[in-house]
Formats: sequence, C-alpha cells, structure tokens
Amino acid sequence: RIANMARRCLMSVKQKLRDLAFVQRRLFKIKTKAGKISPFQPNFYQQKLNNLVKDYKRNRLLILKCRQIGASTWGASFVTQRTMYQKHKNGLIIADDVENTSGLFNMAKMFYSEMPPELRPMRKYSNEKALVFDNPDTNGIKGMGSQITISTAGKLSAGRSKTIQYLHASEFAYWPNAAELATGLFQSVPILDNTAIIIESTANGVTGKGAEFYNRCMKAMDGDQDFDFVFFSWLDNPEYEMPVPIDFKATAEEIELVGRYPQLTPAKLMFRRYKIKNEMGSALIEPEDQFKQEYPLDPMEAFISSGRPVFKADKIQVLLSKTKPFKRYSMRGDKLELDERGPIYISEMTTPYCK
Repeated sequence: RIANMARRCLMSVKQKLRDLAFVQRRLFKIKTKAGKISPFQPNFYQQKLNNLVKDYKRNRLLILKCRQIGASTWGASFVTQRTMYQKHKNGLIIADDVENTSGLFNMAKMFYSEMPPELRPMRKYSNEKALVFDNPDTNGIKGMGSQITISTAGKLSAGRSKTIQYLHASEFAYWPNAAELATGLFQSVPILDNTAIIIESTANGVTGKGAEFYNRCMKAMDGDQDFDFVFFSWLDNPEYEMPVPIDFKATAEEIELVGRYPQLTPAKLMFRRYKIKNEMGSALIEPEDQFKQEYPLDPMEAFISSGRPVFKADKIQVLLSKTKPFKRYSMRGDKLELDERGPIYISEMTTPYCK
C-alpha cells in the first residue's frame, strides 16, 4: 500500500512538472525591476500565451508585441520548463545581439538555480553558452541528457548543426540577416508534436532589417503559414487605465479614435494622455507618434510607427491596409526579377485608392 501511494505521489509530481503555468508560478523566480528576486507571476499577456500553447503538440507562434509585456521572459520560461523536465531535448535561445541573448540565458539559469533543490534536474555543467541537464558523474545513473544553448543572430551557422525541439527567436525584426538565418535555423526543428518555434519581436518597419518579420506576420495573418499569429494591443490590458476626472471631455482626435476602436474607454484615454504628456517625445519623434510605436492599437500601426518613417504614420496606415505583402526583386540586366533576398521591395494595391 505504501509503495502504491509513493508511485501515485511520484506520478502526480511528474504531471505537475509538465504543467507550464504550475512551474512558472510555484518554482520559477525572476529578478524584478526593483532588483529583487521574486516568484514569477505571469502577467496578463503571459497568461494569454500560456492559454495559446497547445500542450505538447506542435507549436508555432509568431508574436508581434508592444514593449514591456514580458513575451521574452515567457519564451525563456517555456524553453526552460520544456527542456529541463524531458529527456534528450535541445532548446535554443537566439536573440538579435549579445546583450539580449545573455539576458535571456541568465534568466533561464535563474529559473534553475532558484528552484527548490529537490526538484532541480541534475546539472552536468553551466557556462556562458550552455546549461546541460545530466549527471556530472559518468559512472552514476543517467540524467536527462537535455540542454539549453544560446547564440546570437549575427552567426549564420547558429543552430544548424543539431536537431532542436524548442526554439525561441527573440527580437526577430532586428536580426541583421533574418531571412538567411531563418531558412536554415527553422529547418533544424522537426515538424513533429512536442516541438516549438516561438518568434517574438517588436516591429521594426516594413523594409530593411524588419522586412522579413513584417512579411511573415502578413502571411500568418492571411493564414498562409504554419504559425499562429499573436498580437496584443495595449487595449487588451486592464491595467492600462487611469482615473477619469469629472470634467473629462474627449478631444476631436480621441473621438475619431474611439470611432475606430470602441474599446477606448475614458479610463484608457486618460492612460494614453498621461503617457503622451509625461513619458513620450524627443527631438526625433513627436509624443503621439512615439506612443503609437510603444503602444500600437493594431498590427499595421505597430509596423508603420516603427523604423524611421518619413511620411505621417496615419496616412501610411490607410495605404498599407489596401496593399498585399511586399515581394522582393533584383535587377537582372534591364529586367526586374523575383528574388527572395533582393534589395527592391514592391507591393500591389488590393483596391484602388484615390484621394
């Protein structure tokens, strides 16, 4: 009877450790903005991402994010939990530069080091490039045989030499060679259940470095890719509200916005006013335009407000809403030919526009 109870208890623990939300809340800790080590409590957006994950199925997520929603932290927690509690799994975290990559990897290391010792899988070693879950004693019982490694997007060979089950591609729109790297990198992840590719990024315009991310988002929105497109507007977050004064009166611009986005309550308009007045704007960008960049209302606003737009963002948004995704071309003699890596970007209008 005692043996049966022990087996049931062990099975219950194993089942809990397969639950991403449980591991996040009960076992993982993070460093807060105040510099304190605290339990990881998923925020509004991170809970949404937890709900979107197909449990141990084939997951392909393409996340267009506004700033500071915790998508990168969530991605690191997903890769860590999936890798450390399963045998013979490889997780790879890759970001746009060394600083961001190291930041995410240090987060994964903290998830591990701050866990209760009795629930940590054996660790063979941990260095600047890898966290290996295995028995350091080669003569002892076998460990998980799994590992998390990191790389930066500047390395074209990143991830190509081995099979990856869990890939976290962070700030993809800022990768210097996104199209070339993604071609080889994504093929390293088998098209099988219990695998995942998580691409997350803020927008970086529609051309240049950001073009590959923009085009992937447009295709995913049209259902033309095996990726679930995810966009979180700041309107979705109930925390982004402020008290409404008795004499509140919407401006002409705000009335026009409410007509397009009925979710813009007075409380949310007050939040928008506060941010624009107190935290936005510089010598290079108007406060209203920066707010659109940091807190986009929809995917197109995210793309046209980022980068370095020359024309007014709202006018570009109207035009882009009537166009097809960009295609890339190169000149071959006096002919223009399709070329996935070409320097010329051309789109077509889906409907005539004259104004």
